[in-house]
Amino acid sequence: MCLLLLSAPESQRSCLNLDDYLTLVDATGRIIRHGKRGAIPATLAPILDRLDLDLDRWLDAVTSAGRFLGSAIGSAAARALEAARRGVAWIVDKARIHRPPQGATG
Repeated sequence: MCLLLLSAPESQRSCLNLDDYLTLVDATGRIIRHGKRGAIPATLAPILDRLDLDLDRWLDAVTSAGRFLGSAIGSAAARALEAARRGVAWIVDKARIHRPPQGATG
């Protein structure tokens, strides 16, 4: 995925990948004065860390039609809560978009 910055002079235009774009949006929100719409508190972790997503897996999942069918998307803890709400034992992680827990292999 490439976002072209059309506001830059043509000779200086470059492609912005999704990771860089989300980082830019996150940084911009931190610059906006507290109390204004769009402001992100400095104490809040960066967006990709807060979502705990593996960016490559996320892009693969959202570009693969039907990848989420019959499933819920979320961390293991979130899926366990949703399984309990649905009255089932477990919800399979078909999308596999979250980073593995630190120290886990595979």
